[in-house]
Amino acid sequence: RKDSYAPMLQLVIPLREPGKFSGALMAEYSVDGLYRYGIPTEITARYAVSLSDAKGSVLAGVRPDAKKLSSRLPEWISYPNSFALHVAPLGNELTLRAQAYRASLGVVGSGLFWLVGALSLLTGWMLVANWRHTRRRLRTQQALVAETNFRRAMENSMLTGMRAMDLEGRITFVNAAFCQMTGWSDSELVGQRAPFPYWPDEDRANLQDLLAKELSGQTQPGGVQVRVKRRDGNVFDARLYVAPLIDAFGTQTGWVTSMTDITEPNRIREELSRAHRRFTTVLEALEASISVAPLGSDELLFANKTYRQWFHAHVSGHLQLAAEAGVAPGRSND
Repeated sequence: RKDSYAPMLQLVIPLREPGKFSGALMAEYSVDGLYRYGIPTEITARYAVSLSDAKGSVLAGVRPDAKKLSSRLPEWISYPNSFALHVAPLGNELTLRAQAYRASLGVVGSGLFWLVGALSLLTGWMLVANWRHTRRRLRTQQALVAETNFRRAMENSMLTGMRAMDLEGRITFVNAAFCQMTGWSDSELVGQRAPFPYWPDEDRANLQDLLAKELSGQTQPGGVQVRVKRRDGNVFDARLYVAPLIDAFGTQTGWVTSMTDITEPNRIREELSRAHRRFTTVLEALEASISVAPLGSDELLFANKTYRQWFHAHVSGHLQLAAEAGVAPGRSND
């Protein structure tokens, strides 16, 4: 019941003796006292707790303040923060209600919201930046692979043998043409130091001196002709061109050598030389006088033995013979 001072709760319990009703026990409880002594302070500090009757009128406790309770938040947020429990044995005549206080939205709620938002934006930016960086790295890697394949194709397509050495004379690289010329694979040549396996045994001393001059910087611009031994024991003539190996920073890291097989040119040159000697021998053996001089010049290019016996080495005999033949000196050369 509710008087002019404070709401009270009356509890009437019938007293019975065996076989008859002997009276009733009535007790009054202060609703406010039940609230103050029955609910711990740590609960009232976090929740707006009240005792209300069946009409919803607050009998004791804290009346919910719309500005302080979390019920002003959206329904899907505030629903778990509100509780109601009927007090037995009164049923719905007395209801215990509790509703959580809303935390300080301006400090805690807003701070957490903006913190989560900032972290989300930062995470998104990092994902996008990482994706772009990965794409750039992939494009760079693809370009590097393409350039490496192109350089490797050029090296394998060259007919000139290429060899690279460090400053101490150790082989660091050979291309496919060099391996094909010598008969040794790159795995067998890389890391080797003098004497190299493709040096002929009889030329090792000369080649060792030549290598020492090359490592000291005494290179010949026109190259040097050497003999190279193949793996099967055959020897061929080669011309070597040596140049400093400079890196991207302008520092010399070794020496690069190009090797060309000149066996066939040497053979052709030797055949031409032998043919010239045979032709000269034939001309020298003739008893006729033979001479060659350019047009309008007083210099003899060739004179055989008979001519030299008759006219010595003077061009006058050539001019005299040309005049006797009825040919003007400017129109003939023999």
